Amino acid sequence: MTLTIQIEELEQQQQRVLIEVPEERIKKEMRKNARKLAYDLRIPGFRKGKAPYRVIIKRVGEANLRAEAQEELVQPLYEEAIAQEKITVYGQPSFDDTKQWPLRFVYTISLPPTVELGDYRALRRDVDEINISEEAIDEAINSILEEYVILDDVDRPVEVGDLVLLDGHGELVIDIEEDEYLEETAVDPDEIEDIDEEEEEEDWSDSIIFDEENTELVMDSNELFPGTPFVDHIIGLSAGESCEFTFTFPDDYADEELAGKEVEFSIDVTNVQSRTLPELTDEFVLELKQKEETVAELRESTEKLLIRQAKDDIQNDLLDALGKDLVADATITYPQNAIEMEIDDMIEDVKAQIEQSGWKMEDYLRLQGQGEDEFREDFRENATTRLTTNLALGEFLKQEKITVSMEDLEAEIEKRLDSFTDDENLRNSIRGYYKQGQGLDMISSQVLMEKTAVRFADILTGNAPDLDVLDAVDTAVDEGEEE
Repeated sequence: MTLTIQIEELEQQQQRVLIEVPEERIKKEMRKNARKLAYDLRIPGFRKGKAPYRVIIKRVGEANLRAEAQEELVQPLYEEAIAQEKITVYGQPSFDDTKQWPLRFVYTISLPPTVELGDYRALRRDVDEINISEEAIDEAINSILEEYVILDDVDRPVEVGDLVLLDGHGELVIDIEEDEYLEETAVDPDEIEDIDEEEEEEDWSDSIIFDEENTELVMDSNELFPGTPFVDHIIGLSAGESCEFTFTFPDDYADEELAGKEVEFSIDVTNVQSRTLPELTDEFVLELKQKEETVAELRESTEKLLIRQAKDDIQNDLLDALGKDLVADATITYPQNAIEMEIDDMIEDVKAQIEQSGWKMEDYLRLQGQGEDEFREDFRENATTRLTTNLALGEFLKQEKITVSMEDLEAEIEKRLDSFTDDENLRNSIRGYYKQGQGLDMISSQVLMEKTAVRFADILTGNAPDLDVLDAVDTAVDEGEEE
């Protein structure tokens, strides 16, 4: 039976659907429910299940039976209407109301988001190239050697490269008269004693930048407050000796909160150890018990690792830029429930992490001093960004005809296995992991993102294939599959 349906277009990818409920459907549902009640009710003069319809009506009331029939038709009539009108629904609908004469059910449904991308093919930008220097390889190998460093207590002054056990305190030098806090709050220096002690302690604690006890530091000026004489002041001290010194951070210091500020340190040296790195030889490489057996092989594998890391960094930068570029010039329309669904997913992820840590969600919220609604609102901005970015990227993949084939997956799996040992059982186990379940999902996603980054790089450099060519290839593939 064809239903009589009215559809009203609403804002933000929503529709109001009014379905006229055929009276015969109501009567049919009422009789079906009456038959059930005939078995459930004990009616004098009739065997179980044998009471006629008119008797059931008299017993329970026609209005009650009709109301129950209407309630049970809400879902099946909705499903029939959606199928009849061939509507693609996004998320769950809401049943809003019933209207009488004629009887109609009123629903609000959400439609899938729509995305109209801008002219992203016109984007042009330089793309970073991978260039691994010999110095970078040396530094990476040196990090390996550092894991096997030989430490010896020494009875001599501290030298560059030593491991020093020390206590220390470092605090920014603040001029009371010019203190930014006093300027902003217009506090007279003569009235400082009136400031609340707790507030004063909190403000002054912000000036402490170094407060350590029994901490071990390698005397490397490139790592410890780089660009300052911090290490220089400790060089030459022996165990049991102390020093106090001040210096001013460079104006271009990496930490902007410290740049151009004066600091005062006090240091007590407790112990000094020399650090000797093992010699890089084929024998040392063998002791690592890795796939490599010689220094040359170690350098080669290290270079491959650095190339892969650089490639990953470039890929991540490209994908981040792609998402922002697409969203900035796109027209994206989505129903409100799309954001709510995104927030649901994000909260579920956080909830899983919290529960994995042994906490209950309600205890976590109590600790944060938040209610569920407030906690949920904290996700809204990020959820909106994530949704629009994913929608734009999804449309980009669709327009660029980017997919992942089994050949792509096989090639990626074998490439990853190259970094493992020659243990064939282990390799087969890893191969099996990547071909099903979570492992398959993970590697498929990674291959897809890699292909996406490569295509975007080609677009930025003007080397991407024409969309007409991609359409022709896609059509040829579809026709081949049909044959």
